[in-house]
Amino acid sequence: MKKLYLLTTGFPYPAKSMETYLETEVKFYDKFDTVKILAMGVRKNTVSMARDIDGKNIKIYPIIFSSILFYLLNGITA
Repeated sequence: MKKLYLLTTGFPYPAKSMETYLETEVKFYDKFDTVKILAMGVRKNTVSMARDIDGKNIKIYPIIFSSILFYLLNGITA
């Protein structure tokens, strides 16, 4: 079983990222049994604006962006 875990800064959400090349690579995702896209730094107001990606084997997980202070405090208490 082939799995692909893709960590992105914002793809497939509208973000200020340089990941436009990932849209052209989507056609190759069908070679995997499971594709999980972890979109880091997604803004709350753009969660519903994900680009449409064809593929029943693709699952998208938006990770909501928080302030640096939030990450710093949680990193210290972890």
